[in-house]
Amino acid sequence: MINYLRADLKRIYMRIPRLIALLVVYAALIAMLCFSVDEEWNGINFVVTLSQFSIALPVLLGVIELVSVYADDFKAKTMQIAIGIGIKRRRVILVKLIEMAVLICTDLLFLALVALIVGGGILHAGLQAEQYVDTAVLILDVWMKIVGYSSISMILMFFMQSTGMATLVYIALSSTVVYRLSSMLLEAKWIAPLHLGRYTITALLNIFHSQLVLGNFHIASLIGILIYVGLGFGITVFLFKGRELEF
Repeated sequence: MINYLRADLKRIYMRIPRLIALLVVYAALIAMLCFSVDEEWNGINFVVTLSQFSIALPVLLGVIELVSVYADDFKAKTMQIAIGIGIKRRRVILVKLIEMAVLICTDLLFLALVALIVGGGILHAGLQAEQYVDTAVLILDVWMKIVGYSSISMILMFFMQSTGMATLVYIALSSTVVYRLSSMLLEAKWIAPLHLGRYTITALLNIFHSQLVLGNFHIASLIGILIYVGLGFGITVFLFKGRELEF
């Protein structure tokens, strides 16, 4: 399993289309920071600009890495080969989830480094300790959103053994389309008293992030997020174990 993880990560890290897509994202961040500079450019403006840019990151980085982790694997049938040599299906699923978490973490750490060098160093934002903490909170928020949403969308990835429909589901989740629609439905008179809206994954992610910004660690929302990730993994294992592999 470890060898499979290492080999897959090495393949993904060297994937040229992925590298080009990431460079475009980083270039967009640099451009946004440069255009935001004015006479009052400071650490607060830096964090505001980074926060605005981070709104699009769950969709941008999530789609880039979903395609990198799954699309080539389904085309090359390396997943089937791994299962054929004796790696259990649940471990293959776990490896893919770990790959998403590791890749997104790497992407975001490098993005934060670029932002701090350009916005804080070259453009002289005059960052204080508080801005470094705010940047870390933003990065953690985006990472948790992508991991949470991808753990749900991978149910379709493995069930259909293709990326098309699952990627659309991921985009709907990460762009909050699903959250807005579900909020409208859960506000119906006969459902609203149950306050179910606060238990959606997006609501839990928002609560955790807002509390972290205030300096509080909201353990209940974190547990809820982990439950969603666990459910995504468990449902994927259950559905995929009986699926016929497409060769």
